[in-house]
Amino acid sequence: MAQRPGSVVVTLPGGQRIFRSMNPIENQPECQACHNPAQRLTGLLLTDISMTPLEVPLKADLRENLLWWAGTILVTVIIVNLALSRLVIRRLERVIHTLERFGRGQLDIRLPSEGSDQIGQLVATFNEMGKRIQSEEIKNHELSNDLRRQVTQRQDLLKRLITAQEEERRRVARNLHDDLGQELAGVAVSIEVIERMLADHPEQARAQLQQTRALISKTTNRAYSLIMALRPSALDDLGLATALRAHAERTLKDTGIQFELNAQELSRRMPPEIEIALFRTFQEALSNIIRHSGAQKVCVSLSERNGSFEGEVADDGQGFDRFKIQTNGQDPRGLGLLGMQERIAQCGGTLEILSRPGAGTRLKIQIPLENETNG
Repeated sequence: MAQRPGSVVVTLPGGQRIFRSMNPIENQPECQACHNPAQRLTGLLLTDISMTPLEVPLKADLRENLLWWAGTILVTVIIVNLALSRLVIRRLERVIHTLERFGRGQLDIRLPSEGSDQIGQLVATFNEMGKRIQSEEIKNHELSNDLRRQVTQRQDLLKRLITAQEEERRRVARNLHDDLGQELAGVAVSIEVIERMLADHPEQARAQLQQTRALISKTTNRAYSLIMALRPSALDDLGLATALRAHAERTLKDTGIQFELNAQELSRRMPPEIEIALFRTFQEALSNIIRHSGAQKVCVSLSERNGSFEGEVADDGQGFDRFKIQTNGQDPRGLGLLGMQERIAQCGGTLEILSRPGAGTRLKIQIPLENETNG
């Protein structure tokens, strides 16, 4: 038997729940008249209280609380969902939509800055990436246009070179036929006249002989000029400096342009293909100076430094806008400059063009040389 008070909830067979309180009855002195004094307890007091009056309002309160909490949770979920939709989902959808447009080629599209959270960092990264890609795309477009322009210029240059070769052949053929051919025919006729006059008119034959000598000298000079135009023998025999000086003196003789050549620092011969390329380049440069510059003086320097040939052609003429000339396909100077650059590039070198309107023009050439001397 329990010695301390206790309580328990009991469900009766009918299903009713009761709250049962159990309290032991101690054997007090006044009870010992009827009970054995040795017993500590004389009985157990049971008190049953029905739970129905308590459970009904509790269940009602619980139901109300559950409904309230369910509503609270539902509202919270809706609010959280709206917040996520506004703060995350919509922003992500905007990012995705922008990426799709960017992927379709709209490279100038950007996202507005959105804080410093992870999505904001993603937006900032995308905007920076977009700027870089757009910048690279612009550079690639410019390079593509420049490449197309260079291809067009090279095609024009090739056509011009082919045309120039044909014109040169026609000029040589015309000179051979019209000048040398006629002069040689005149020499032959003069010799026949001398033969007929020699016996009976020796004085007249002697005078005719002087005329024939002059005609032969004139013919020889024309042949020499023609040969020099095709390929100067001085270039093969004496080198670049001597050939260039002779060409400049012959070309500039009647132009009033002063010419100065400094080749003291060029101490050796170069490979033939380099010398002919340099000669043709200087030849084209002098031709451009005569036709376009209005210069009073031309200075040419030839030197070798640190295993490379360095050359320069400078004039005090009117100069030009290099960009306008090189982008204007109708200006022959642009193709001439491109031709010189191509010729030097074939030798592994570079040609730098420095000019501006009113400040003259300077061409700087550099070609790496091998260690072996040539000639």
